Amino acid sequence: MTLHVFNPEHDIALASNKENFTAPHAARSLRYCLSFLPVLWAEEGDWILVEDAQQAIRSARKRKYRCDHVRFLTREALTEMLQVLPARKQFEVDVWGWDLAIRKELLDCGVPARVLPPKSHITELRKLSNRQTSVKMLKKIDIWFSKRPKNQFHNCTIGKSFIVESLDEVKMMRKQLGDIVVKAPWSSSGRGVKYITTQLNTSQKGWIENTIKEQGSIIVEPYYKKVLDFGMEFTIHNGGIVIYEGLSIFYTKGTTWLGNIVSTEEDKREMLSKYLNLHFLDEVRDQWKVLLKTLCKGRYIGKLGIDMMIVPNEEGKGFYLHPCVEINFRRTMGHVALALTPLSP
Repeated sequence: MTLHVFNPEHDIALASNKENFTAPHAARSLRYCLSFLPVLWAEEGDWILVEDAQQAIRSARKRKYRCDHVRFLTREALTEMLQVLPARKQFEVDVWGWDLAIRKELLDCGVPARVLPPKSHITELRKLSNRQTSVKMLKKIDIWFSKRPKNQFHNCTIGKSFIVESLDEVKMMRKQLGDIVVKAPWSSSGRGVKYITTQLNTSQKGWIENTIKEQGSIIVEPYYKKVLDFGMEFTIHNGGIVIYEGLSIFYTKGTTWLGNIVSTEEDKREMLSKYLNLHFLDEVRDQWKVLLKTLCKGRYIGKLGIDMMIVPNEEGKGFYLHPCVEINFRRTMGHVALALTPLSP
């Protein structure tokens, strides 16, 4: 049996790195409204932690999701159920993403520590979730591309990313690169990302300096005029075994996620074939499996998503692949879309 938790505030909680963390109103509201989501991957007899059990049932049924195979439990109900749960009962926990706050929340509900990750695991996860990991992995996959034979896929990629430790360095990068994107090492999607397309203003300078002071560095990237956002979704198992789950194609406005396409893998591949050679895309997927095994073995088990983008060639002659915009060491909306795919016509 598994207890599932949808905690979309995870990225902000991970950035905070505090056990006693209060999520912003928007994150709390999202958790309340979508707490039923684990019905899509939960198995028979599983539990789902929710804010309001009746509201969760109504929301799931409104979307025609089957929910009679699970039990929705509030924190109070979970505490009561755990008190009468047989000690030998096999019991696991599956959350959207692990952080100190969700660990403490579950401990306070009576979930035994033996089924939760130790704090040392969350410390390691936080290190991996730092956007510096994406910078380093982008360099690794770039090295792999540079060593490949010069064939029809040569020079098909784009993407640079830099770890910067001072405002003066950011100013220098702005002069060198032109329009840039500045990212906090830890933040939730969109919240810690700034586009700088004009002279740095006082607000931007203050945010950059505060971020460097609090998190030790900041990430600077060239601004790319993308034509499509997409990703590859994986699951990491014990021993660093990497399973490719499928493609994720999604829409954004600025730094805000708008939604994912729910469709078959074949349809998504056809969409991407308008921009990229599919054999090349498969090579990228396979190389990521190799890189992720080395990166995650002994350090991470769970869902993982790599965001990518397609960027037009400046001369109007085809498209580039940016193979590593961001790595998310948690379940993603791409995984949700994949869970919905069998239900689509």
